[in-house]
Amino acid sequence: VIGACETWRVRSDGAFSARLGLVEAAWSAAEGRPDAQALCDQAEAASAPVRLDPARRRVSRPEGVRFAPDGLAKGYILDAALAAARRAAPCAQGLLIDIGGDLVCAGDRAWRVGVADPARLQDNAAPYVTLNLRGQALAVSGPGLRDRQVGGEAISHLLNPITGQPAPRAQAAVVAPRAIDADALATALAVLPPADGLRLAARTPGAEALILAADGTVHQTEGWAAITCQTAQPLPAGFQLEVGFDLPKVAVSNYKKPYLVVWVTDADKAPVKTLLILGAKGEYHEDNYVWWRRYGRKQPGLLDAMAKPTRAPGHYAVGWDGTDDKGARVPQGRYIVHVEATREHGGHAYETIEVDLGARPVETKAPAKDELGAVAVRYG
Repeated sequence: VIGACETWRVRSDGAFSARLGLVEAAWSAAEGRPDAQALCDQAEAASAPVRLDPARRRVSRPEGVRFAPDGLAKGYILDAALAAARRAAPCAQGLLIDIGGDLVCAGDRAWRVGVADPARLQDNAAPYVTLNLRGQALAVSGPGLRDRQVGGEAISHLLNPITGQPAPRAQAAVVAPRAIDADALATALAVLPPADGLRLAARTPGAEALILAADGTVHQTEGWAAITCQTAQPLPAGFQLEVGFDLPKVAVSNYKKPYLVVWVTDADKAPVKTLLILGAKGEYHEDNYVWWRRYGRKQPGLLDAMAKPTRAPGHYAVGWDGTDDKGARVPQGRYIVHVEATREHGGHAYETIEVDLGARPVETKAPAKDELGAVAVRYG
């Protein structure tokens, strides 16, 4: 960790420094603002030469240098924890570890992560921006809950390594392949002038950054927009989706009408809305195990509210008005229609149809499968 701190001190031309332990101690001990000249002298003393001996795991430092590696220690911990999680669960499709302000994720899926708005410090405040992260780390540094209160004034806990004074009240958010680099870079960018910070981020492989400067201006690297969740347009007014399906008559002596569920998810298979439940006896719906495991068992009142009697063989249709379970209009994008049917003393069938819902009508279908006849989706 000390070695990484020293590497980032050189890489950032001193904007990141883990040598300010004595300066931080002076701020913690003072009832008001410490003497400016004394802080400047301590900051200058912290720039004295330090010798690292990795082979013997030894650090030689003068008295003026006291290491305080908080600026990237959380990132180091995150990277190590992620590696441990991968070893413990090698088959996991996705992993995310969040330890407050810093996080790291892994896997093929995209994780939607919010960056806090420094002007809104409430726990449930809407994020300033939402990101799509894939196998990346996010670190945020700047004003907030760790502010120092001096004479009734909130000042940043981050210190300028040159003067020992609080850094401007800027917030930096950094995305990078490793948490340790994102953590150190976010700290440096919250101290540097925005233009210098963006240049440092551009020199860091795989890094993207957003800086909310103290004067209210916003600065970001060229690739930041590519990882930002764009605000999607809602479905056009009046557009609906219709799911048509056939229940075939199976030639058996003890034919029972099938239990059936139709539901919609987003492209990542996160549930959006259950459209139809056929079959009033709740205990049999567990046999529609795809829907039950992912959705039905998590909403115990859904069967009571929605279940309808089973249907005889024939053609049926169910509509969707483009709202989710809470009644909100969903955005345009790719969705998956799921149809699952199970018949007592019979078989099980499960069909999915992906459909892009936008400004144009769409029609698509899937062939018959076991307990289901053809399934058709019409949007417009």
